[in-house]
Amino acid sequence: MAQRSQDIRLVLRLKSNNRRQELFVLTLCLQEAHHYSALRTRFAYLPLTATVMFSNVASGWLSSRWGARPCMALGALIGALGFLCLRRSPRAARTW
Repeated sequence: MAQRSQDIRLVLRLKSNNRRQELFVLTLCLQEAHHYSALRTRFAYLPLTATVMFSNVASGWLSSRWGARPCMALGALIGALGFLCLRRSPRAARTW
């Protein structure tokens, strides 16, 4: 039981670090590559905030139906697709 709780803590710590790194890279991309100001970058995060709020509710429902592993894989795939779209966006692309 102690090993399982340590494993769970490790997974949660890695997930938390991953989220921080994603936000850091996205902030750098918006400010350095797209030349956004700090305020404009904050406003660009509003759809992300709404998406996180929705996905928290949806992930509970989906994980009770499918289990945790498929939901984690789906989340990783959606995140990768988002970064791929960001990579392919032109530097002069508008946010809104």
